[in-house]
This record gives sequence, C-alpha cells and structure tokens, in this order.
Amino acid sequence: MPSAGSSRSWFTASFAREGPCKVDNDIVKRLVWSGMLAASGAIASIAATKLAALVFRRVFDEDPPE
Repeated sequence: MPSAGSSRSWFTASFAREGPCKVDNDIVKRLVWSGMLAASGAIASIAATKLAALVFRRVFDEDPPE
C-alpha cells in the first residue's frame, strides 16, 4: 500500500502536467460568465454612484438626495 506522501506527489505531478483548469461543460462556463458579469456590473454601479455623489457635492455643496 503506498504511503500518503507518494500519492500526494503523484496528484501534484499529474495536476501540474495538465496545466490550467480546463472546463468542457458549457453550463459551468455560462455560470462562471454570468457571475463575472454580475460582479463587474455591481462594481461599476458602486463606482458610478460614488462618482455621481462626489460631483453632486462639488456642484451643489450639499449631500445628494437619497
């Protein structure tokens, strides 16, 4: 029976040989794309809100309405 160290080195060697993660499942790819799109949209929305508030404060010298 092989020891735990030898099986671990086999796993790391085979993983390193395969390179980056390759996903063949289209559903997983679509889910990852949707997640990335949602995250970038949320970040853009937060940035746009902060920028608009900054401009509003500079122009009108008061806090923006909520």
